[in-house]
Amino acid sequence: MVLGLNPGVGYPELQSRDGVWANRIRQTSFSKCFDRSPPGDQAWLKLHVKESPYWRSLMSFGQRCCGNNFEFSQILNFELYPWHSSALTSALNCPPSIIDLYVFQPLAEVQTRHIFAFGKPWDKVFQGLGLTEVRRYGDGFQPLPGVSTPGWTVVIFRSALMTVPIIVSWQQGYAGPPGKPRLQALRAIIENEG
Repeated sequence: MVLGLNPGVGYPELQSRDGVWANRIRQTSFSKCFDRSPPGDQAWLKLHVKESPYWRSLMSFGQRCCGNNFEFSQILNFELYPWHSSALTSALNCPPSIIDLYVFQPLAEVQTRHIFAFGKPWDKVFQGLGLTEVRRYGDGFQPLPGVSTPGWTVVIFRSALMTVPIIVSWQQGYAGPPGKPRLQALRAIIENEG
């Protein structure tokens, strides 16, 4: 399970009411339509020529964590600010009560081994929800295991609603999953926190 920040630019050809992805959702239902996002999608590639860097990073992260049999349909993704935008001109500041109702409570109903939240704004949201901060790793906090990682912060939260840890990760100027060099450190943190 992945919590991101924002889906970026919207494309009417894909997401409008008559767009390619909207029609796919109509044909199968929203909860069953996993064929509506960038990785390898021909409609997306026609607009961009290459895969989405964010989704490519998520897939690489999933494969490194879970093995090469990992598939796109195994990612459940929510965004903190789920409206498409060409540019963000201020900080994402979504009321925790909205996130609780539309993201956090539904998350509690899903069976998963881990919840990863990528991007610093999730830290503020989980504090606003009153989640228990178990540990904070990074500059000025608990040292990150095994690697020198300036500018990288990892925070572990727990909730009474869930049995799994919520892992918030961000790096200076980057709100995606940690790359290969940092994966071993993240695995050590996850094993340590259970």
